[in-house]
Amino acid sequence: MTLTVEQIVGAGLCIGCGLCRAIAGPDRLEIAMTPEGRERPLVRTPLDAATLERINAVCPGTHVDGAVAGAQSKEAATDLIWGPAEHLAIGYASDPDVRYRGSTGGVLTALGRYLLESERAKFILHVAASKTAPMRSERRLSFDAASVLDAAGSRYGPAAPLIDFTSILDRAQPFALIAKPCDVSAVRNLAKFDPRVDRYMQYALTLVCGGASELTKSQEILDGFGIDEKELSLFRYRGHGNPGPTPFGDQGRPRL
Repeated sequence: MTLTVEQIVGAGLCIGCGLCRAIAGPDRLEIAMTPEGRERPLVRTPLDAATLERINAVCPGTHVDGAVAGAQSKEAATDLIWGPAEHLAIGYASDPDVRYRGSTGGVLTALGRYLLESERAKFILHVAASKTAPMRSERRLSFDAASVLDAAGSRYGPAAPLIDFTSILDRAQPFALIAKPCDVSAVRNLAKFDPRVDRYMQYALTLVCGGASELTKSQEILDGFGIDEKELSLFRYRGHGNPGPTPFGDQGRPRL
């Protein structure tokens, strides 16, 4: 059965990746913040059957595939919860500055920088703190190592990195995606219909994720200190040490 976007959201299946917006187009669907502090799709004009079918097929909340049977080597370990794993290792960024500024040893930041510096990717699609609203996250494209480092540090809040993913594919350039596991799942679903995904997305890097976060959790912190979000010039969730403190402040003056 093909679900409407409203049904997907109402059933709690949406995790706010934003891919449905890329498929439907910003004129028909937008990603909006809900009163609960979640980013969710909001349909502006009715969607045709073909668009709804495509959204259902790629949505990581309605379509979840496991690992392809037989794709793992004989040495792969298998866990009932985590699935198959070819190799497990403990690592961290060799650059001390990257390791310090990253939230868990700077591994994803280091890999992203390496892919750009080695010219294995033209750009990195990821998320970072908003320049105008530092408590919030926004989709970012990084074309150099400095920009990747600037976005270091995990953020606990809603983020929709795939809001214009089809436009990213239109660039026809090799790139890497750094995003949540559900975001990567959505893109893998799209690859079954759009060959450009496998052609241009050369790498997909992800992290261990505990689920979709709500902006209200951060708002509760501000409320405890009597600070309005509009006053913020800094809100850093992690990084600057592993895992790092949560400093925030107004007009450049940290409060915590």
